[in-house]
This record gives sequence, C-alpha cells and structure tokens, in this order.
Amino acid sequence: NHYNMAGGNSPSLFSVSDSEELLFERTLSLSASVIDSNRRAFRQLDTPRSYRQDEDESQTRQSRRYVPGQLAISRRSFGTHTIMPSPVVVREDAVTGMMRRRSSMQKSLKALDDAIITPQNRTPRISLSRSAQKHQLSFSQLDRSLIDTSLVGDSLDELSVTELPSIVEEKTAGPETITFVPEEHPASAVVRFLFDEFHLCLKSYTSTAEILDLAQSYEKACHAAWTSVDKSSLKGARLSFLQVPRSRTFEIGVVLREERNTWRLIHSLYQDMLSGCEEDQSMETDTPSYLAYSEKKIVESLYKRDSTVRQQQIVVDWLEKCAEEEINHLFMSEFAADRVCWERTLHELKQGKSHRHIQNNPRPLVTEIDPDAPHRQGRHLVDGDEEDEADLIRNVYFFIRAGRLDEAQKLCVRAGQPWRAAALEGWKLWHDPNFYKLSDQLADCSESHDEAAQGNNVLPVEGNVYRELWKSCSWTLAEQAQYSQYERAAYASLSGNLEQILPVCSSWPDFLWAYYKTMIDVRVEQEIWTFPRPDRLRESLPDAYWGQQSLTPEEVFERIEGKNTVDNGLEVICQFRAVQKNIILQDITSLAADIRMWLTNSPKLSHHFLRFLAHLVLFLRRVGGGGEDDDSYDVLRQYVKGLIAEDQSRLVATYTASLQPEERVHVYAKFLEGITDGELKKECLQLADKAGLNVPDITRTVVENIRNIEQEDFTLTGSFMATLETDVSETDKKKVAAIDWLMFEPSQRSDALMQANAVMRGFIAAGKLSAAREVFVKIPNDSIEVVHRQLQRQAGNVEIPSAMANALKEYLCVKAYLDANDAFQNWFRQFHENAPVAPPQIPRAATMQERVTFEQTLKKYNRDIDRWRRSIQEQTDITTQKIYDVLLFVNGGWMTDDVQDEGDDNRRQQMFLLRQLCLPGMMFLLHEVLHSCRRYQECVQLADLVASEKYQLYKVFRQDELQKFLQLVRDSSVKMLDGSVDSFGYDLV
Repeated sequence: NHYNMAGGNSPSLFSVSDSEELLFERTLSLSASVIDSNRRAFRQLDTPRSYRQDEDESQTRQSRRYVPGQLAISRRSFGTHTIMPSPVVVREDAVTGMMRRRSSMQKSLKALDDAIITPQNRTPRISLSRSAQKHQLSFSQLDRSLIDTSLVGDSLDELSVTELPSIVEEKTAGPETITFVPEEHPASAVVRFLFDEFHLCLKSYTSTAEILDLAQSYEKACHAAWTSVDKSSLKGARLSFLQVPRSRTFEIGVVLREERNTWRLIHSLYQDMLSGCEEDQSMETDTPSYLAYSEKKIVESLYKRDSTVRQQQIVVDWLEKCAEEEINHLFMSEFAADRVCWERTLHELKQGKSHRHIQNNPRPLVTEIDPDAPHRQGRHLVDGDEEDEADLIRNVYFFIRAGRLDEAQKLCVRAGQPWRAAALEGWKLWHDPNFYKLSDQLADCSESHDEAAQGNNVLPVEGNVYRELWKSCSWTLAEQAQYSQYERAAYASLSGNLEQILPVCSSWPDFLWAYYKTMIDVRVEQEIWTFPRPDRLRESLPDAYWGQQSLTPEEVFERIEGKNTVDNGLEVICQFRAVQKNIILQDITSLAADIRMWLTNSPKLSHHFLRFLAHLVLFLRRVGGGGEDDDSYDVLRQYVKGLIAEDQSRLVATYTASLQPEERVHVYAKFLEGITDGELKKECLQLADKAGLNVPDITRTVVENIRNIEQEDFTLTGSFMATLETDVSETDKKKVAAIDWLMFEPSQRSDALMQANAVMRGFIAAGKLSAAREVFVKIPNDSIEVVHRQLQRQAGNVEIPSAMANALKEYLCVKAYLDANDAFQNWFRQFHENAPVAPPQIPRAATMQERVTFEQTLKKYNRDIDRWRRSIQEQTDITTQKIYDVLLFVNGGWMTDDVQDEGDDNRRQQMFLLRQLCLPGMMFLLHEVLHSCRRYQECVQLADLVASEKYQLYKVFRQDELQKFLQLVRDSSVKMLDGSVDSFGYDLV
C-alpha cells in the first residue's frame, strides 16, 4: 500500500460521515508529517537523477570530482546553454486524455465550488477564469498544431487565435487538417551558416587538449541553428510521426536536433574517457570496512573505479537530458495549487450519492478516500477524478523518464497527493555520517550540518535505511495488473523492473533508457550487496531482478533493433541512431561499415548529415579513435564535393588538407578549375597555403588540367597553318585565363613559363595566334631575369637546369614567331590596304580646270606613292628580319632544345611537329614579301637557304611543299629575266 511505501503508518480509513474540516485536517496533518520527515531530502531534489555525483558545471572541462556530502551521484553537466526538446515520445493517449478533460472540468468547476464545503467556512482555492482555463489547456510545451483535430472537436474554436503556431497554414473544408510550412520555406538557407560555423570551430580548437571544447562547440552551433529554424515546426515532433505530414523544414530541424544530441553524447563519453580520473583497480583490492555503513560511499567507490558503469550512467544521463526540456513542466498547469485529491469524488460522497451509485451504476463509487481505497474496495472514482489520476500518473512517469524526479514529486504535492511524492523517495541510498571521523563529517555534510558536526551532535541519517524493502515493494506493485501501465512503469524504473517499463516505451531513446537504467540498477545493487549490513540482514530481492544481470550493451541494442519504434520514419534519424549506438559501444569498425553502406546506398545523402560525418571522422582522428580508413576518406572526399556544390569556396582548403596526401593536389586543383574571379582565385590560394597544401603543385595541376581539355591536334595538313586565324572558343579562353593561377607568386615564374609554353604550342598548332599572343602577354617582360635570380639564389653559381634552359629558349622561340607574324600582318596591311590609289585619267576633251585639278591630284598621288614606297621598304626590312630571326634561330634552330634532356617526350614531339608546321609557312611568307616588293634576287637566294646544311631547313619541308617552294622561286627567276639580269640576278653580258 502507498502509505507503507511512503514510510508512514497506515491510518484509519476515512468514512463518509467524517466532517469536511476533519478530512482536510487529517489529510494535511499526514502530508505535513511525511514531508517534514523528508524535508532535508526535498531540499536536495534538484537533480536526484541517479546514483552518480553531480559535477560542478564550472568544472566541465576538468576531470570528474566526487564531492562528499551530496545525497546521490547525479547526472553530469551537459553545458550551460539551453537545450531544446529531444525525441522522447509522448503517447497519443496523453493528448486524448487532456482533451477529454477540457469539457468535464468545465462542467464540474461550479459544482465543486458550491459543494465541497459551506460558503462561510470555504477553504481558499484557485478560481479559474475563462482566460485562465484557456491558458490551463494551452500545453506550453506541446504544440497543438501537431494534435489531430479529431481529438479536439469544437473546443479548438474556443482557443485564442493568437495562440496558434505560425506553422498552421490553412484550415480546409470538411475535416480539419493542419499542415506544415510549404517545401519552399527557406529553412535550408537559415542553417547554411553551419558550414562556416563548424569550419570556424575546427580552426579554433586545433590541439588535442581542446578536443572536448571542439565537441561542445559543435553542439552549441547545432543548437543555435536549431533555434534559427522555425521552431514551431518542431514542437511536439514526437507526435509528428503519427499524425502530421512532414516538410523540408521539419526534416532539417530533426537533423539539427539529432546532431546536437549526438555531439552532446560524444562530448560526455569522451570527457570521461579522456579525463584520466579512472583509478587503478589494484588500489581497490583492500576495501575499507566502514563502507558497510554507507550505500552512497559504496556506489561512489564503484563509479570511481568502474569505467563501464560510469559510461553507462553517462548514456542514461544523456537520454534524460535530451528529454528534460520537452517534459519539463509539461502539464503542471493542469493542477491548481493546494487542491484536494479527488475533489469530485469527495463532493459526491459529501452529497451522500455513494449508495445510489452502488444500486444504479455498474461502476460503484468508493466509500472511502484513502489512497488505497479504489484498489482495496474494487470500486471507482468519479470519471473526472479517474482521468485526473491517469494524467497525473502519466506525467509522473514522463518526469521520471526525463530525470526530473523532483518535478514529479512537486507535481504530486500540487495535485494533492503528497503521500505519492513521499513514496517516490524510497530509492535513495542509505548513508550514516555518524560512523566517520569529524573531518569526514565536515567534508560530507551540507552547510546546515556544520554547527551540529562541530558540537558533536548526532547527524541525521540520509536516504532510506530500508531501501531494499522499498525496492521489493515497488517491484511487486509494478507486477500488479490492477495498476495503470504508467504507474507500474514509474515504480519499475526506480526498482529495476525492466519488463514493466518496456510496455510504455515507443521510441529508440525510450527503450535504450529502460535497458541501460536497469543494467546500472542491477550492477549497483550487486555492488551494495557485497558489503553485509552491520546492523541487520537485508531483505531479499525477487529472483527475476537478479536474472537481469546477464544483460550486455550489445544484447540491448540487438533487442532494440527488433522493436518497431515510432522514430523510424525518417532515414536520417535511423542514421543518427546507428552513429549513437556505435559511439556508445565504442565500435568504430561497425561505424565505418555503416558509413560505407550509407555512401554506397544513399547517393543523395543529406548535406548536413554528411557534414556531421566529416567532422565526426576528424574528431575521431584527433582522439586516436579511427578516421584513417578508406571509408573515412570517402566521407571527407564526399564532403569536399558537397562544399564545392554548395559554393562554400572558402572552406574547401581546410577539408582537402585532411584527405590522403596523394589526392590533395588533384582534388583542390579540380576545385580551382571552376573559379574565374581574380580576387577569389588569390584568396583560395592563400587559404590553401594556410591549410598546408602544396600550392605550386596545385596551380601547376590546374593549368595542366585546363590545357588538356580539348587538346589541339598537332597532325600536319596541307594548308599553311601559320597563316590561319581560327576563332577562339570558350575553352580557349579558359586556357588563356588558367595562366593567372601561376602569376600570383613570383616564385612560380618558372612554372608559369613552362605552362605558358605548353599552352602556346597548342594555340600555334591550331593557328590561333591571337590566343597565343594573349597567353604571351600574361607573362611579365622581366620573367627571364626573375627566373635567373631565383635559380641563382637556390643553386648559387651552378648552371641552370636543362629543363629550365630549354623552357627559356622555347619562350624566346615563341616570341620570335609571334613577332614575325605580327610584322607580316603589319606589312600586309601596309602593302595592300594602305597603298595610294592612282587618280583616274581625264579625257582628252577635258577642260582647263579639269586638267589643273588632275595635275594637282597626280602630284599628290606621286608624293603619297613615294612616301608609301619608303614605308613599304622600311616595313619590308623589318618583316624580313623578323622572319629571318625565326628561320635562322640561333643555337640549333627554332623550337629545338639546347640541351638534350630526358624530359617529356610529348613536348619534344610537339616541338618537332611545330617546326614542320611553321617554318615552311614562314618561308612562304618571306617569299611573298620579297616577291611583292620586286626583290627577286633575294627570292632566288631563299633556295640556297633551304638547301643549306648549316640550317637544314629542307628537312622540315614535305615533298609537296618543296615543289611549291621551287615553283615560287621559278616565278621570281622569270620576273628577273624580264629585266636586264639573268635568272640568278646577275647582269647579262
């Protein structure tokens, strides 16, 4: 019976004939005596969550400390920032019950005010106005937009419109429906800052000593993003799996909430593992005998030396913390302060209606009001009171589930059932401080006990001296079917009765909490029983209780996986659950296997979940827990691709640096290929340098990748390629712009020369001389001097490397070729386009005025033609000299290497083909210039130049080109025969 469980004597039963005053007097007297006897314990009920010592929140980054004198070992601090609701499932019947009570409460309020006692001796109570009633039913922590309106009926219309959440979009005709924000809601944009935030955290905490701060900063960042999303779409999300359609906003919110909870778990577990507070078990072999006088000391000793129990407790605390704010004060407003227990039934009994109910109702009313009356008599309360009782029990369990036993007890007192609050006190560990030295007393006792300790007074005993008896009674109560499911679960959770907790579990966290809480309970009890009580024998616990010792964490997760939980609707939740499972089990191998499966089977993996996985891999790598396998690198590689796709250009360098060394250059170079803005190019290279990437190799690879796109064909054709001017494509423009990557650092000037040479070779082969000229212009004029200075600083007086020497000569060859083509273009325009036009002849019958005008025009023409001839002569000399510079290039000829090097065979082949492609064309251009200017003798001398063994130009001519060239020389010789010289230009005798 509840009175015995509360530690009090069984009182005489209240009868209907007792007066109202006597009823209140005896009830309040009993409540006062019970609460007074537990007054000290109630003051310590802030967080009586478990058997573990509470940790000072200001010491979260220090090793665990066990402060003597506290009642029990409570949950670890999870940080000082506000924690938002977690996925603990409140059942649909909870909402249904609250809605049914809406109408029954309104019907009975007036009757209760009139009938409980006479007006002149009325006990003060809270009178609920209509507005207060609305507030009373507003469910501050439960979003009504997630409640099926079929459960509410017309009473929904009575609620204030301003109270409805912002996510309620429309009310359709017919059955009422409530919808989420449309898919175009910009929730994705709201949380985009998480990419930058996580990057900032990663860069801010770089040392191993700050690894816990890093995990906590991730948690805070996720929490900030969660609050940035429309929170109204997530309130009551535990019901959304049953009743509400999901939206993009909802899914993003779920991801953020689960990620925040996961980082909280990681921070808590690794804080314990890295704190170094675990003591050597060899120090615990000689157990002090005085521990037998304190169950609290026994448990403290267990937690200090057994890391497994300690980490299991961390998991329970984490589950309770995730549930705490969602459950906190969920239904407190439903019970007015200082109310009377079962006041409707009391009213019926005072009206003498008990016997009428017995005769006319198959559900007879109780005749007594003590807490055990309904079960002892097998009778019922008034419907409204039974609903109140069911709601109270349900809420008590929810508070226990959230680790808020203190709130559960306050709720019981508020509902007029202080005996139930006292009944929940029996789990507390027994501790007798009088068996310890005075110094220990001063350390263990609270400030209120200091004076008593100094005066050598007997200190009060803490906890429940008959705790095992209370536990056995609670176990028995949980097994009795006549009690509600939630009441049985509430006592089962405090007595370690797993089978009675499971029926009320419906989510993954609920099941995990039930199993782990039971495992800890059994392990703690097993430890306590190793120390015999000095004053008496302990009461035995049920055999079924000890049968739960075989539970292991691996078996627990296997059982949970077989459950059909309500939070399996979203794939991302299942993914987070798998991560949480592997983190709890410290099974990094299975985590890697799960990651591999997600990357393989989920091509459209959420960007936010991928971000989480990437930072989890980097976290594990820092703590030495993995992150170096192929699957981890796949995650980082996919995350880098995601950053590029999300246009997070400034973050790519940091995460590229975490890839395998052999792929960093290729990945970052591939990323840089898509950047066109000059300032952004420079910034990305600076970020790469700060991240420790090889910038010279990256920029060189970028240019190589771009220039290999649509690579030019060096195959020879029958046309004069050197004279063609092909249109420049967009790809060609990218190739030209690619050289900019090598121009930011003077130290890369040699690379710039080599890559520019390669690009210009392709353009020249394709006849795109304007594009080649654009590339050439990008190379500063002082590049050769800069390269020489750099080589001297690096190698002193050592000769220039052959590869660099060949590159410098090639650069000069390209310059000579471009200059020759520019000179020819200038000559061509001057010769054909700028030549003066002779004035037309006048007829013989022209007038004098026309003759004068013609003579003046002819004189002007003669002056212009003389000026043009001088200009042509000058331009011809320049052009021929430029072309000769190409044909007679020093040190082996044009496009030849001074030093034979075992370098790129492809480059040497391209240079040889360019000689065959361009030199014959240059020869044809030179002949055209000389022949057009009537310098026929020089045209004939070109044959000697081609046939010369010194220059060996004949080797670059194909047979058809030689035939064409000889035909041109013949034409020049014929022109000379028309004059006074022979075919070789000598005077005829």
